[in-house]
Amino acid sequence: SDNASGKNNAASTLEETAQQADEKKHNCEAAKKNLTLFKTYSRVKNEDGSITTLTPEEKQKQIKEAEDQVRLFCN
Repeated sequence: SDNASGKNNAASTLEETAQQADEKKHNCEAAKKNLTLFKTYSRVKNEDGSITTLTPEEKQKQIKEAEDQVRLFCN
């Protein structure tokens, strides 16, 4: 019985690791997309659907945050 539960724990850990890898890949792709969008456009859509034009300072801040996310998720 102990041996069987050990195998279940190992399988569960592998499943969690695979899920984390999928999430990291998804986050990496989203971060790269955000980086491209912020480098290309100054207008962004807010959660309520309205459009905001970023100031140059806001745009640089968003680009830096996106670059940080790319470094975090794409390694």
